[in-house]
Amino acid sequence: MAFGAATAFVGWRGHAVPAMAAGGGLFVIGLLVSLLFPRSEATLVLKTSSGDVRALTARDTDRVAAVKAAIEEAFDERTLRR
Repeated sequence: MAFGAATAFVGWRGHAVPAMAAGGGLFVIGLLVSLLFPRSEATLVLKTSSGDVRALTARDTDRVAAVKAAIEEAFDERTLRR
């Protein structure tokens, strides 16, 4: 669509409408593909008392959940030892 607008601006009026139609068609196809095949990501954000922030982002949500569970278990073990 941007190419169609650029061709209209430059003066290639004969190519503007087909270029805009192609851009619009590609936009609709991309939208449909993203709706039919969504990519889910899981993010685990860790913040320390010193202000450091670390994030673990992965498409494998089970892996992120396992890391979260391991961190929680480590904190539980540390709390029980005190």
